[in-house]
Amino acid sequence: MHIAVYAETPIAVRIAAALRGADQNREHTFTIVAAESAGRAPWMDGELPVHRLFRPGEPVGLADLPYETGSRLRRFAEENGVDRIVLLDDQSPSGARVAEAAKERFPVVLVQDRPLDFRYRDVRAAHREHALRWGNSGPSAVCVWGPSTHRALTHRTWSDDIPAVITGAPGYSDDPELLRVARTPAQKGAAAPGAPLRVLVLDDLPDIVAALQPYGQVDVVKELPEARTLSSYSFVVAARAAVWPVVLRAGVPLVHHMPENQNRLLPTIKHPLIRNTASADELVQVAVRLMTEGSFAGNPTGEPVEHFLAFGNDCAARVLQTVVDAEPVRRTARPPAVTTNPVPAAGATGLADRALADIRARMWRPRSLAVLGTDFGYVTGVALPILTYTQDLVSRGPVDVRYLDIGAFSNVGAILDAIKGCERILINGFGFFWRHWLGNRVARALLDSGVQVSVYVHVTQYTFEKEAAARGERHEGLLELLPRLRLLCVSQAQADYYRKQGAVDPVVVYNTVPRDPGVRRARPEVAAEPRIVMVGTVQDRKGADLFSRVAERAAVLGLPWQFSWFGHRLGALSDRTLLSEHVEWRGALPRRRIREELADSDVLFLSSEDDPMPLAAIEAVQQRLRIVSHHGVGTHEILCGVGGYRGFSEYTPDAALTALGEVLGDGVDQDGYAEVQELFDITCFGERMDTALGLVGVDRSAAPPAEPVPTVSPMADRTPGAHLTHVQKLVAAGRVADALKYGEAVLRKHPILELDRTLAGLRPGSRK
Repeated sequence: MHIAVYAETPIAVRIAAALRGADQNREHTFTIVAAESAGRAPWMDGELPVHRLFRPGEPVGLADLPYETGSRLRRFAEENGVDRIVLLDDQSPSGARVAEAAKERFPVVLVQDRPLDFRYRDVRAAHREHALRWGNSGPSAVCVWGPSTHRALTHRTWSDDIPAVITGAPGYSDDPELLRVARTPAQKGAAAPGAPLRVLVLDDLPDIVAALQPYGQVDVVKELPEARTLSSYSFVVAARAAVWPVVLRAGVPLVHHMPENQNRLLPTIKHPLIRNTASADELVQVAVRLMTEGSFAGNPTGEPVEHFLAFGNDCAARVLQTVVDAEPVRRTARPPAVTTNPVPAAGATGLADRALADIRARMWRPRSLAVLGTDFGYVTGVALPILTYTQDLVSRGPVDVRYLDIGAFSNVGAILDAIKGCERILINGFGFFWRHWLGNRVARALLDSGVQVSVYVHVTQYTFEKEAAARGERHEGLLELLPRLRLLCVSQAQADYYRKQGAVDPVVVYNTVPRDPGVRRARPEVAAEPRIVMVGTVQDRKGADLFSRVAERAAVLGLPWQFSWFGHRLGALSDRTLLSEHVEWRGALPRRRIREELADSDVLFLSSEDDPMPLAAIEAVQQRLRIVSHHGVGTHEILCGVGGYRGFSEYTPDAALTALGEVLGDGVDQDGYAEVQELFDITCFGERMDTALGLVGVDRSAAPPAEPVPTVSPMADRTPGAHLTHVQKLVAAGRVADALKYGEAVLRKHPILELDRTLAGLRPGSRK
């Protein structure tokens, strides 16, 4: 197949090279077709052949240039056996003509090359911006970076149906360094506490430059410098969205500044290294906090990086497959823009079906969700199912999803303001109630206001009783709220337990993990020296002691079994806990590596005494790996009786050892494992979650809200007393100038009388 890539910028050349790299069998031919503006650019010189539509110096009028570009490209394609045309911008003058001239004869595939959001305060005022209608030329397919762009494209009220496919972004989605920073951020450019800052400001923002100059050096540039230069700055300020992947990859904090007079809205990305500000005062607070404490305060609300960028090593292959599968667009009569009769649902052919479809079309279902919690990272599996679910949810329907970290707030009112307008509330785990003093108060305020509050529950008896003993009043507050909360459980046993604690009708939604394309399945035959593994944090609840004692017993019996544990140590272990030398303690590994290790293993030994539904078991099922667990683990109720799984009822080394020996002699029931895999697949899990939360399904007649996510003061995470204490600590350390900067920044947003009095005594010329 001959694929032509129309190039107006260097990014097109890089994408063409990525597509060729994904063509491992060299089944396709690639040609870069250079636009007039790119005809003599040095970045056109590379390994791929280049066809220039215009001769150097050829006189072509500006008015004729777009038409000539389209007609010449079509002629080249027809004369040279081109099968597919790849385009990066179908709304630039020449790109629009290319799309129009080629789409009826050739499949035209549009590939996203930069962050796109399509949100404006006033869409009518933005009608002249060609980026607003990106993707609206009627291409055969559109390759987008992530669920957020997919949602924006497929639910724009002014667009026709757009065949968007989430492929990820070649060069970003498959960049291991960007993935590492996205999930385990490491800030590179911050100054030491008390040291002057170095700030990089993109574009001409004179008000911002003036506001930041008292805090250090401010450099203004038009384009981002290379990563090595970026890493020397404390943070970057930008009023455009196109730079966040590059800045994030460099590990440098980024401020998305969005003043009220700016019509285009910037994405609110919930990440520790990205912050949105809407005023100079908020930006100054970011700078003051970084200067006085050495810490950057990322967005406490917003959507995770994975909503904007789908990660995967095979993203270029997905783009290439979309290009190969594309078909020419056939002109069809456009349906009426307005109809008084609702469109029947798919498959609604009879009178009864049409009557039901008529009612459904008139029903309003919530289309906004706030996810509240204390931990949305990837260090543990606490956030993984919800992150996976919301990525799927955003890609399917017009639902506005907003994450919120309760730790960034110091009062209930500020939290309610940050999630104002969200029709459904999902709290990710009971840690929200146990680990922050505001948890119970926020939940009670939401329930009292009539909002449905659901809790996705991760723990069962072991942790619940442990936290009851440790948290006291906070746990009592949770018990009072339990009958009013809708609990979403991961197993039937977990739901039964919480009914006994006072929950009313818990809903079992089970669990999920991300799909990992191309993951290897475990070997069907057991190795001569069987490898037995556990995946999870090293802690008493996960059964580190039992795992160790089984390994010790196997060694005494002379069994050629190898034991490995993948996961970092979490908290203190009991004095009675054994960490055996016969176990290889591997520590935390990336998900990709864990998948590789599972493929090279023979048994997943879930040594937990109490674990409602381990994520590692779901991954093991996907990879057809034998599994052993205690009957108290949720895996037992799903896999009991399926070949390749064995359970043990007595929580003892002998019982576990017996189960391991038995499962090593079993074959894996492929059909049984496939049925369990379907239960946990994100498609099925997403449908269960949608139904439990009462959220709208796929509805192309609706668009997600366009209002900006409210910005939050970087100082909002401290109470007035905490602000005063911090200033006093700075003064005691001899950092009076920093104390004044910090206190003045707080007072601009939060008038605190006692703090104002303290600062009055510190200002130059004041009487001591």
